[in-house]
Amino acid sequence: MVVAAFVLAGCSAAADPAKAAICTKAIGVMVVSEAGDDAQHRLQEARSASAELEKLSSQTSDTTLASALRDAASTAGQGTSDWSPSRLAAWVRTEQTRFDAVRSACA
Repeated sequence: MVVAAFVLAGCSAAADPAKAAICTKAIGVMVVSEAGDDAQHRLQEARSASAELEKLSSQTSDTTLASALRDAASTAGQGTSDWSPSRLAAWVRTEQTRFDAVRSACA
């Protein structure tokens, strides 16, 4: 429930209802792809998130949001369970930065 409130709070400032809907979907996809402990499942979710974020980027007329969504999509599905712990940690930090950029574009 906290995640849902956070997702909606990140998009509530959007004056454009279409932008708010896209932001809600995008942030929801990104949060879901980060949930769970099973690395293989998380990677599969990240790949699905990548496709959805790319799709959403084409549905908005807001260029800042479209760019943030494409940027997030570009790395969301790149993870692999063969990475070292340090490489995986670096990927997680990159994904967090991209998540913050999408959230900021939605504000």
